[in-house]
Amino acid sequence: MTIYRIHPDWMNYQSFSISTREVLEKLGEEYPFHIDRSPKSYSDVWKRLNIDFFNSNEYSCKLSLPDITTDNGRIFLNQKAYAILKDALAPYGEFLPVSFEGGAGFIFNLLSYAEEVDGLNTVLSQKNEYGDLESLAFHEDKVKGLSVFRSDFDDFYAAFCLESFKDLVES
Repeated sequence: MTIYRIHPDWMNYQSFSISTREVLEKLGEEYPFHIDRSPKSYSDVWKRLNIDFFNSNEYSCKLSLPDITTDNGRIFLNQKAYAILKDALAPYGEFLPVSFEGGAGFIFNLLSYAEEVDGLNTVLSQKNEYGDLESLAFHEDKVKGLSVFRSDFDDFYAAFCLESFKDLVES
């Protein structure tokens, strides 16, 4: 079994951002969704946010909008990606509707994480003396039930997936 980290393709597609002002106006100070990466549910308080897309690659001309991308351990899906991936993702988090110039989609708030199934390999996962991540490893036999997940060890920064989910996205 292979575990993959889901990376945004900054060279070919735009990245998304959520403004602090938008979050404060719609969710309030007590729900800092845009900066708090921890796996907390927001579905009870969620109001559709407007997100922005931008080129994070300064050397490219205007890049296309992605069907799927990730930021801060959360996954953006346009309508096409949502239709294809919703059943595969649904057991692992919540779909939060968003709007952007020219369209609508979802941010998938990934609530599953390796530590909830004792899936973090604490022997091979290391941080340096400054607390920076040096290596991250999982017990494959324990995370095999999680098609997508995050880890507290990297402060929920990245999204990981199993090969079956990677293959579904690539198809």
